[in-house]
Amino acid sequence: MKYGEKSKEALLRKVEELRQSEEKYRLIAENTSDLVAIMTFKGTYTYISPSHRHLGYAPEDLLGKNGLNMIHPEDKKRFLPLLKQYLALSSVKMMRKKVKDLSEKVEYSFPDKSGKWHMMEATVNLVKSVTGTGYEILIISRDITGRKLVEKALKESEAMYRTIFENTGTATVLIEEDMKISMVNAELEELTGYPRKEIEGRKSVLDFVDSEYTDRVKENHRLREIAPEAVPRNYEIKIRNRKGDVRDVYLTVAMIPGTTRSIAALLDITELKRSEEQLKRQKELLDNTNKALEHKLEELEKAAGHIKRLEGLVPICVNCKKMRVKEKDPKDPGAWVPLERYLSEHTEASLTHGLCPDCVKKLYGETFKDRKEG
Repeated sequence: MKYGEKSKEALLRKVEELRQSEEKYRLIAENTSDLVAIMTFKGTYTYISPSHRHLGYAPEDLLGKNGLNMIHPEDKKRFLPLLKQYLALSSVKMMRKKVKDLSEKVEYSFPDKSGKWHMMEATVNLVKSVTGTGYEILIISRDITGRKLVEKALKESEAMYRTIFENTGTATVLIEEDMKISMVNAELEELTGYPRKEIEGRKSVLDFVDSEYTDRVKENHRLREIAPEAVPRNYEIKIRNRKGDVRDVYLTVAMIPGTTRSIAALLDITELKRSEEQLKRQKELLDNTNKALEHKLEELEKAAGHIKRLEGLVPICVNCKKMRVKEKDPKDPGAWVPLERYLSEHTEASLTHGLCPDCVKKLYGETFKDRKEG
């Protein structure tokens, strides 16, 4: 084969490769969901991907139109410097500069065919023209309105929950899968005595838990990911602050849905526990005092059982001095008993019999008189 024939064959292969490459990229441009467009440095569309319906526009609706005049005026201010920069670059020896290095991403607002504004994201590139004599602006853009709305909602949601997180009034901490602390609020700083910059991303939950409760906290954290129903949501533990002081806390922990992270709220109940202990001791003291009083009361009741007293008005016969039993009928002769019997039955006194001097004289006066004279 002659040299000229070899060159011709190589040229044909090169042309075929270029044709196939052009066909491949043409298919990509015409079937992509993004808008592929080429515009001049003044902003006029010279090419629109044929099959694309960009925000309700057909290709012919945009071809020959000035795209810069259609975007929002505020966004046009950001586009113009970029096009001027590209225009300046196109006038120098661009053969020394890789075109792929000249790529920018720009966000802008663009109206659909009904006039409603949409947020767009465009990748802007400086490319060689088809004729190879100059450069053009290649724009690949997509509608990001939905994404922006989601991002806005997420930011608002994040701002709301961060506000709640910071102002809940309870020490709160965000815990990662490896038990590292990724976020704390001001209440947690106050409880532990550490500033957040020394906690977030640096310390583990176990750095604060008292050694008595370390194993329990680790096991609960492990089970919370695989069997959350088997783990108590609330329980009491002890922690140590920066000074080494032990604090009693009431812990509430919950997994964040769809993640391996958990959020914990710590309520300092140290003073409450101390008050409970003091009340417990006071109750024990009161119980012991009550028991002692009950014992004394029993002793007094037993002593009172041996004491009988005569109280109130006691009926007595003015003549024979018999006493009447109060519970009986005064007309009943049996209701009247001798004085000594009455006293024996109604008091603890034991009576003995004797005679007073007057009665001796009255009963035995003559006898004693004779004895005295004799």
